[in-house]
Amino acid sequence: MTTNPSSLIHPSRIPNRWVQLMAGIVAMMAIANLQYAWTLFTKPM
Repeated sequence: MTTNPSSLIHPSRIPNRWVQLMAGIVAMMAIANLQYAWTLFTKPM
């Protein structure tokens, strides 16, 4: 019994890598915006 190497690769939940890349970039932009806005509303220590 031989196994096909391509059958050992599990499909990802998001098949399109570009969608995953764009989602990651949007998430990083949201976190960066939150970090920047936090400095506007807090007083220095």
